[in-house]
Amino acid sequence: MSGTVRGWSVAAWLVPVVGPVLALLAGGHALSRHHALQSLVVSAAAVGVFLAWVAVAWMLTWLPIVGATLGAMLFAAVPLVLAATLVAHISGPVYAWQGRFTLVPLYGGLLRAVLGSAD
Repeated sequence: MSGTVRGWSVAAWLVPVVGPVLALLAGGHALSRHHALQSLVVSAAAVGVFLAWVAVAWMLTWLPIVGATLGAMLFAAVPLVLAATLVAHISGPVYAWQGRFTLVPLYGGLLRAVLGSAD
C-alpha cells in the first residue's frame, strides 16, 4: 500500500469535514474511502448529539419546576459523546497510517448499520 493512500486516509481524520471530502475525491482507494466515511460519521455524530441536546433541553425548559434541571442533567451525555469522539480521532489516524480497516469504537458500528458496509 502506497504512502499516498495512507496519507489521504490520515488526512481524513486530521482535518474534520474537509479532509474526508478531499480523501473521497482524491483518494479513490478502499482504505481512504473507509477512513473518510468513518471520520464523517464521527464528526456528524458529535455535532448531532450536541444539537439534539440543545433541542431537547429547550423543550424541557417549558416544564415548570423540573424542566431546567432535567435539561442540565441531560447535558451529562454530551461530554461522554465528545470523549468517544476524541478516542475515535486518536485511534482513527493510527489505524489509517497502519493501513488497517478497523472500525473505530462506537461510531464504526453506526456507519456499518447505516450504509450496510464501511468499506
